[in-house]
Amino acid sequence: MPWSLTWYMSARERARVLPGSGIAVCPRQGRLDRALDAEVTDLSGAIQAGAVARYLEQRAAAHDALRGHGMMVLDVTTAQLPAALVERYLAVKCEGLL
Repeated sequence: MPWSLTWYMSARERARVLPGSGIAVCPRQGRLDRALDAEVTDLSGAIQAGAVARYLEQRAAAHDALRGHGMMVLDVTTAQLPAALVERYLAVKCEGLL
């Protein structure tokens, strides 16, 4: 059965998600990216790398589902967040979506 965001949302929550209705800011932890880049030298490291990869795949699927419901998604680190918010605001303004 394919994963669906609506499976996790109540009917009331689904009714509030309208196309273009908002932005989801999903701060990404840099340590996850570093964990994927780290050299795997033992079983524990392999398990950790696999778990991180799986988590990031599920996270990407959730972001795709949000986008499918018309949400804008920012998946950036906390250091990148201020600039990403300003950039997205200006893009929305230029597109006449405000």
